[in-house]
Amino acid sequence: MAYPAFDELTNGCQEAMYVLRSFDEAGAMMFTAVGFGGSAAHAATTPKQVEVLLNTVKMKFPDAKPFQDGQGSVMVPIRFVSEALGAKVGIKSKDHTVDMTIGQTTATVDGQKKDYGTQIILKQNRTFVPLRLVSEGLGQKVEWDKIGRWDKQKQPHTLLAQGWFTTKYGAILQGNGRVMVFSLDPKFLEKNEEKENNGTVFAPKVEGWRYYFPTLFTIELEPDEGKAIIQHWTTNGQSKEYLVQNTFVEMSGICTYTVVVEENWTLTWKDPREVPTADGGTRTVYDVPRSKPDVRRPTYQVVRPYSYWAIDELSVYNIQKATLMQYAFSGEQINILPSGYEPPEFQAETTGYFYPANNPSPVIAPSRSKDGGTSEPTMDEDNLQSVAEAAIPDVQVENDSLIFKGQTIMNKQRVAKSGPQPVNIPAPGEIGKDVLYSPYNYIPSNKVNKKDEVSTGTIEFIMAAGSINTEEEELEYEINGINTVTVHTPVVNYSAVSDDQPHNQKTKPNMSRSALILDRPFIVRIPTSGQHLDVTQYPGYGNRDYAKYFRAKQVRFPFDVYTENKNQLIPKDTWINVPVDQLDTTFELPVWVDEGDYQVYFRNIAENAPVDYTYEQDANLNLANHAAVDQVSVEVIGRLYDFHITDIADYNWERVFRTYIGSKDSTGMSYWVGQNGIDGAPRGNNEPYTLPIRAGSNPLTGMKNVAVKTGYHFKFDFKTMGNMFGTKDGIRITTTFTYVSKDGGSPIPVDLYYKTNDQPFIKVGSPEDKVERYVILNERLRSVPQGDIKNAGYWRYDQYLTADQQAGTDRDLYMRNYVLKYTKKATPVGGYAQLLLPEQLKTLIGPKEIPSNATNGNLQNPHLQYINAPLMNQWRLEGYRPNILDSFMNVFNLRDGDIVFYNADQSSRDDFSAQAPH
Repeated sequence: MAYPAFDELTNGCQEAMYVLRSFDEAGAMMFTAVGFGGSAAHAATTPKQVEVLLNTVKMKFPDAKPFQDGQGSVMVPIRFVSEALGAKVGIKSKDHTVDMTIGQTTATVDGQKKDYGTQIILKQNRTFVPLRLVSEGLGQKVEWDKIGRWDKQKQPHTLLAQGWFTTKYGAILQGNGRVMVFSLDPKFLEKNEEKENNGTVFAPKVEGWRYYFPTLFTIELEPDEGKAIIQHWTTNGQSKEYLVQNTFVEMSGICTYTVVVEENWTLTWKDPREVPTADGGTRTVYDVPRSKPDVRRPTYQVVRPYSYWAIDELSVYNIQKATLMQYAFSGEQINILPSGYEPPEFQAETTGYFYPANNPSPVIAPSRSKDGGTSEPTMDEDNLQSVAEAAIPDVQVENDSLIFKGQTIMNKQRVAKSGPQPVNIPAPGEIGKDVLYSPYNYIPSNKVNKKDEVSTGTIEFIMAAGSINTEEEELEYEINGINTVTVHTPVVNYSAVSDDQPHNQKTKPNMSRSALILDRPFIVRIPTSGQHLDVTQYPGYGNRDYAKYFRAKQVRFPFDVYTENKNQLIPKDTWINVPVDQLDTTFELPVWVDEGDYQVYFRNIAENAPVDYTYEQDANLNLANHAAVDQVSVEVIGRLYDFHITDIADYNWERVFRTYIGSKDSTGMSYWVGQNGIDGAPRGNNEPYTLPIRAGSNPLTGMKNVAVKTGYHFKFDFKTMGNMFGTKDGIRITTTFTYVSKDGGSPIPVDLYYKTNDQPFIKVGSPEDKVERYVILNERLRSVPQGDIKNAGYWRYDQYLTADQQAGTDRDLYMRNYVLKYTKKATPVGGYAQLLLPEQLKTLIGPKEIPSNATNGNLQNPHLQYINAPLMNQWRLEGYRPNILDSFMNVFNLRDGDIVFYNADQSSRDDFSAQAPH
C-alpha cells in the first residue's frame, strides 16, 4: 500500500514511522544507484530515472521517484518534509552532523561547508538531496559507475528515509526539524536508553522479507526402456512449486491528541462586615459567606502509538514452462509445459489502515471546591494528565490481508494499537514428478551420432494474478547440472547365406564357404539382432534386437542374381534393399554365373546415417560409424544331371527310339535315371522309361522279356551346368561290369574281356586295352537338335576366335562349316574302361553369353561328381531305385550307376550269323 504523507494524517496524528525490515545475508547494508539512459558524463538536462537498491533489492518510492538531474547527480527524496518543517533540514548520526538549506548547493558537514554542485530542491512536497551528500554526510564515499553498473557503498551507513529502519541504522524526525540518523547497534542503544524511553528510537522487531529461489531444478534425460541409445527420450524436471517474494512493512506511528480537561471549582470564603461594638464603635467580622464557581481548562498532550502491517510487495510466480536445449532434439530444443500443475491459491487485500479515536475534548474532570477563609481562593493547578489519558482509547488498526494456500499469513482483524505480526509464507515444496514431464521426445533421424552433447535449459515463471507491486511479470533462471546426451544409434550385422549342401556335387567341398548352386534358389539371412556393446557397461545395448534403429538393410552380390521365382534380374555389384523387418530373403542364381569363390557383402545402415557415413564390421561400436557391415564367403558350383539313354543299337529296341524301322527320326523316348528332375521334382516320365534297362523295359508288343544283347552299343547324353565350356573341359566316365543271375540278386564284380584280330583275350582296363572308341556328334542316329549344333558353332566363333580372326571370318560361314564339317568328324573318347568326353561333343543350352574366365582341365581332380560327391548323390536325387523287378518279377539289388543289363546268353553276332533252314 502507499504510505501516508504527513499532511494526510488526521485526528492529531502528527507523524508516522515507516519500518522496512530487510537485510542482506551478511547483515551489512548496501546502497546502490542504477541509472537508465547514460552515465553522469553523458547526463542531459532532462532528468533520467534511476533505481535505488538496498542490499541489491530495489527500493519502493510510491510517489516521489529518485532521478538523475542535469548535473549528473542522483537525487533521492527525504520523506519527512511537511509544511511544519520549513526550509531547513538536517541529518545527524552518532559521528556526523549535516545541515542543508533548500535551494543551496552547499551543505555543512560536521561544521565544514561543502559544495555538491547541485541544488537541494523541494519537489512534489519532498526534499530531494544528492545521494552523495547523504552518504558522505554519514562518512562514506559514493561513486557513480559510468558504465551503468551497480555502485555499492563501502560502509554500511545509509539514510533510507525518515522513519525507515534497517538492521543497522534508523532515522527519525526531531522536533527541531532535523532528521537524526542513528545506529541500532545494541551497544549504541544502551547509550541512548533515555531517548528510547522518550519514544524517539524505534528498533526493528522482525524480518519481513523472504525470497524463494528455485534452489533445485533438475532435468533428467532418460532413454526409454533404460537404453543409453537414441530413439526417443523421456524428459523430467524437478523444481519448486512456485516462487514468492514479499515485503511486509510495519506501519508504525503515533497519534497526538491535545486534550482539554475541564475542572469545575466552587470557591468559598467569607467577606468582612462592620458590626457595632458595645462601646459604640465597630468591629470587622468575617461572616458574610461568599461562593464563586470557576472553571479550569488545562490542555494535555496524549500520545497513542499504533502499528499495523502492510503488504508493500507480494510477488508470486507460477511455473510457466521449462525449455531444454539439447542437440539431440528437433530444433535442438523442447518446451516442457507443466501438466497437472496446481499453482498456489492466495488472496491479498491492501485495505490495512489505522483508525484513531475521536477527540472527546473537553474532558470533564471531577468537580473540586476550595474554601479561602476570609479571602477569595484560587483554583489549584492539579495535574490532570491521567484524566486526559483515560479519555483517549488506543488507536484501532487493521492489517492488510493475506491468505496463502489456506493459511492466514496476515490477519486483517481490527484490533487495538498493534496489528498481529504476520507469519512466514509457506516455503514451496517440490513439484510432482509428472508435472514437468515430457515423454517420447523423438530424436530426428538427421541427428548423427555424437558423444556427450551438453544440455542446457531454462525455467520460466510467470507472475500470478493477485500479485502486488510486482516489478517483473516473468522470471527466467538457468538450469544447471543437466546430464549430457550421447547420440549413438546402434546397428549390428551378423548376416549369413544358406549352404546348399544337399545339391553340392563337388568332389572336394569347401566347408568354409556356403555352396550356391547354379539355377537354384538360396537364402540370405540379415538379422537385426546380435551383440553390440557390453550391456553391463552400456545399459540398453548388449545382445538384442536393434531393428527400430535401422534405416536400411542391403546386400551386394559380385554376380547377377534373380529375385525369388525369377521375377527380376538384378545385375552384379548392385546394392539390394531388403525390408528391415524381413529376416530371410530368397534369391536365385542364374545359370551363366561363373563358378568360383566369391564374397557376398552386407551393410546395415543406421537411421541417422549421414551421406558420407563410415562403417564397422559386425556392429558400430564406435559411434563415429553409422553402419555395420559383414561379408560371407560363398562358392558358386555347377551341376551334372539329366543322364539318359537316347538310343540302343539292338534291333529289338529300334522301334522304341525310331518312328519306324530304318527311320532316322527319333520318337523322343529316353530312359532316365529315375522319374525325378534335377532338383528331385517329378520329371513326367513313367515306367518303363527308367534305368537300368532290363527285361521288362521294352514297351513294344512281344518284347516285354527282351534284354539288350551283348555287343550292341547304346547312346546317351547328359547335361552340365557351369564352367564346362572351355577347350580343356570334359566329362570322365569310368565303366564297371558286374554279373547278376537271371533270377535276381546282388551284382558280382567281374572282369570283362574282348578280343581283337591279334589277341583273343584283352582285359578291359588292362595295359593291353588300347582300343580307341570314337563319337560323331552330328550323326544321323544321335538325334542332337540342329539348333543346338548351330548355337554351338556361333558360340565357338564368339569365344574361341580372337578379334583379328573374327575380322577375317564371316560368323555365319564359320557356323556352317562347323555344322557340316567339324561336327561330322569322329572324336576319340577313350576305351572301354574309361570314356573322356571332350569339348567337341558338347552343345550349349540356356543363355549363350557365358563368362570368359574358365579353369584349366585337371583329369586327376574332377570338379563335380554325379554319384560319389561327399555331400549329395545326384543319381539318387533324380529318383534312381536301388531295388527293381524285371518282367519275371525277379528282384535285383542295384548299385548307383547301373544303367543296362545285357543278356549274357545273347550276342549281336547272333543277328548276323548264317542260319540253315531245317
